[in-house]
Amino acid sequence: IPLKFKSIPTAWDQTKVLSTSKIAEKAIYAKESKGSWYLGGLIAADGDVSVNLSEFLPDDGTYYAEIWQDNGLNKKVKTVKEVTSKDVLNFNGMTVGTGFAARFSKMNFSEYGGEIIYGKPLEIKTVSDNSVVKYTTDGTDPMSSATASVYKEPIQLTNTCKLKAALVS
Repeated sequence: IPLKFKSIPTAWDQTKVLSTSKIAEKAIYAKESKGSWYLGGLIAADGDVSVNLSEFLPDDGTYYAEIWQDNGLNKKVKTVKEVTSKDVLNFNGMTVGTGFAARFSKMNFSEYGGEIIYGKPLEIKTVSDNSVVKYTTDGTDPMSSATASVYKEPIQLTNTCKLKAALVS
């Protein structure tokens, strides 16, 4: 199940095979890149799947979880919710050949990976109302670039750009 391929890293800092994996039945794994975690599940036997987020998600507060699940009818269902490492995700009624994927991050974007609709403002949400986000549209590092701006309202993108955003605090 794709999470808009352009927004998924190709290099990983960590990979973990989770305890709910079982040879010939289900492969459940988590991968981390630059503080964001990604969860993937491939199902080869019918049944329910529970994923204990404490197996990979740091115990450092709340994350946005963007979850994509194959409902078995050739349709992907997206859910976005706030989670912590103490939560368990339940994928009920999984069938052979289905799966799920999720992204866990302290920031959530209204659009990802090159599929931003022209004229529609891009929103960035954080798990804390007190968070400060800096961004650039020229591909430079928002933490050190002179072109960085502090996010205060949705960004109106009018040209092709390489948006980078960072959670400052």
